[in-house]
This record gives sequence, C-alpha cells and structure tokens, in this order.
Amino acid sequence: MELNEVVARGHFWLEDANSAIADELKYTPKNGATLYLFGALEEIPFARSDAPTRYPFVRGYTETLGWVSLLEALVTRQQFGTRPTASEIHSNMVIHSSSANEFTAVPILKLTAEIDCLHEWVGISGFSHKWSADFVEVEVGFRTPDAFRFDVGDDEVGFVFGRKGPALHAIQKEMAISQSTRLSITFSKATALQASLEKLLAVKDLISLGVGRSLSWKAIEARFAIVSTEPNGAWASILDRPIGVACDETVHPADMLFAFQDVKHRFHEVLSAWMRIGEELKPLYTLYSATTRGQTLYSEHRLFNFFQALESYHRMRFGGDDETAQKANVIREKISASCSADEKEWVKEKLQHLGEPSAAERIRALVEKFDGKWIFAPDWEGAVKRIKNLRNYFTHYSKRPSAESLDSASIYNDGSRLQVLCEQILLVEIGFQPNEASSLLQKHCRLQRLMLS
Repeated sequence: MELNEVVARGHFWLEDANSAIADELKYTPKNGATLYLFGALEEIPFARSDAPTRYPFVRGYTETLGWVSLLEALVTRQQFGTRPTASEIHSNMVIHSSSANEFTAVPILKLTAEIDCLHEWVGISGFSHKWSADFVEVEVGFRTPDAFRFDVGDDEVGFVFGRKGPALHAIQKEMAISQSTRLSITFSKATALQASLEKLLAVKDLISLGVGRSLSWKAIEARFAIVSTEPNGAWASILDRPIGVACDETVHPADMLFAFQDVKHRFHEVLSAWMRIGEELKPLYTLYSATTRGQTLYSEHRLFNFFQALESYHRMRFGGDDETAQKANVIREKISASCSADEKEWVKEKLQHLGEPSAAERIRALVEKFDGKWIFAPDWEGAVKRIKNLRNYFTHYSKRPSAESLDSASIYNDGSRLQVLCEQILLVEIGFQPNEASSLLQKHCRLQRLMLS
C-alpha cells in the first residue's frame, strides 16, 4: 500500500463501542492523522485544566480502512456550547487492520516497508531487453528477482522484490509494469510494536547513510502473532508520519556513500555492527546526518558541526589516556593541597579538564587511527591546524585566522574534508578495513565531488 492521503468516514470510541460517535479521519504523510468529531469522545467539563488531553489509543471502524486504531492521540481543538459539540484529535500513527484486535498490545512477527530510494540503493532490476539486429524492434521481459535475506542476530532482514502491473494484456496494447523493492524484517520472537519499529528505523538509518540523504518510509505492513483464520495471519498496515523529507529525486550510485552492491557479500556483518555500536556512533552520526541533509547551513556552521561531531565521537569512543589521567590527578591534588579552603573550589573547576586531549589532538588522533591523511593532503598536519584555528575562531571570535583561510570557498572545502573523515570513520565502524574505506571513497571521487573549485 502506498502511503498517500487518506480520507475515511466512520465511528470512533475509547473503550465502549456502544458510545461511538461519527467522525471523519484525514491522514497525510506531512501532517499525520486528524479526527474531526461531531461531539467528543468523553464528557469534558467546560471549566477544565490547561493540561492537554491525550489518549493512549482511540479505536474505530471505517468503511474505507476497516478497523482502525490511533496511537498517542492528542485533543487539539474543542468547540463548546452547553457541552462539547465538535473536536479534533491528532495522531502521528494509525493502524488499520483486518480484525478488531487491540494491535497496540499484540506482538509483531514481521514488518515490511517501502522506503524512499530503496530501489536505487539496492540496484537490482528484473527487466531485460533484447534488441533486434536492425535496432527497430525490442523485446522487453521482466522476471521478479530473487529476494536477498540475511540473518542479523536472531532476526532476518531481507530485500523483497515484486511486480506492479497486469499479468495478461492484449497484443499491441500499451501497458505499464514497474518493480517494487521492499525491506522486510522477520523476528525470531514476537516483538512489541515500538521495539519492532525501532529496529526498522535503525535499518533505515543505515540505508540513509549509504544513500547519503534523509529517507522516510512510504508504507509499513505488519503481521501479528495472533490466531487468525486468514491464510497469512492477521495483518495490519501502519500509517506513520515519516521522519525526514521524502526523497523525490533519482539517486545515482555514484552520488552515494555506498550502495548495496558494495556491501552485498557482508551485509549481515555491516548491519550487525551498525546495531551493536549504534549508541557509540550516535554523537557522530546524528550531527553528521543533520549537517549533510540540511540545505541552508552557512559554511562556518557546516565546518563547526562536523568538527563537533568528530570531537564528541572521540570523547565517547576512546576517552583519554589512563597514564595521562593519573598524572593529571596527581598534579591536581598537589595544586589543591597548596590552596586555601576558599581557593580550592575555584581551582578544582579550572583544572577539571587537565590531562584531557585538546580538540585538535582528538582530530589528529582520528586522522591517524582511521588512515585519513589522504583527505587532508598534501600537508595533513598543517590542514588540521588550520581547521582547528577556524573552529576556535567561530567558537570564541578571538584570534582572527588569515584572510585566505576565511575565504568562503576555503571554509566550505575544509568542512568537506571533515565530512569525508566522518564518512571514513563510519565505514570503518560498520566493518570496512581503513584501506577499503579509503578505496571506496576515492573510487566514488567523494572528496572531489564535495569540493568547490
């Protein structure tokens, strides 16, 4: 099912279906779902507190969608006469299903999602073309590609292909066939809705990293762990307001950080690593992704964000040197012992970061550890020092760097160098060897594509 706008009329209620009231449900990917009710789901006094009314779920039935549940529904407007006469309720997630079960409490066995740009990233096509000798006639064939399935921990992640179009058609009649590429996650154990969606989000984030832009899902379907007379078990489709901006453009593999073909033979290892170290990568990935997908950042902010992402990543992932930390503690104790009681607190605050690597030392350590010297060639140490001075200037506006360093193109290019260092680290963290990551980035001319002439 495509995640498009939905308008459905029906009846909704909280606990008792006998108290259902008529309403109209409107859903758009941009705004989520809104219920326009003729009345209210419950009697609410006119004099009420300022606290918003929120319902964990609202049940209902519509002719268009069948059984429906709204999750975490918030009352956004009410119109009063002597009693509530109209109200609006908003929710970002709607589940419509094949039965009246309370799906929010039923664990999930399988999720299937359509995601922006997934077809381009996977790069598998079932179409074949056979030209005649004179290049006048062409025979077009389509065979649904075999699915790719990978064991990730105890679960199975797969890319499943399908066909959209008529199975039979009249000779010499025009028809359209398109291929669908979908992501599926089959859980070894029935999993709660929120936990299953979090795993789906993690897989989508890895694909977003590969594509190089923010992605959102077009539709989600779920199979639940309940007894059902239906051939494939009870089903439900989830209308979930997407996170991020829809990818409407065609994305070419050359513009991606990496494509499925680059990781196909070890995708389970890549995804397992991504799941395993997600929290440690969070400072780097979240700021990196927000910066690369922002369209209106100043060059100065872009450079600062990448620098901050790298510094925070080093602090969380590697910390500091134990020997240096012990030496710093000894020095702090000696200085503190020579101070008066009034001075000790002030001195303690000033020396709390004694022995920690400086921001520049952290960046240099990352360049060396992840074989990133080529990114800052020919003089990598000079380039890191220049970027450190720019970062300090944009932070404190103290000592002004040279006019050449403050040129807009130069600032943007130095930001691009930090971006590629982020990408080199992310590739290594998900399973590439440093030399493999460098080769992949250089093959795609990643740095050159990001530089201004």
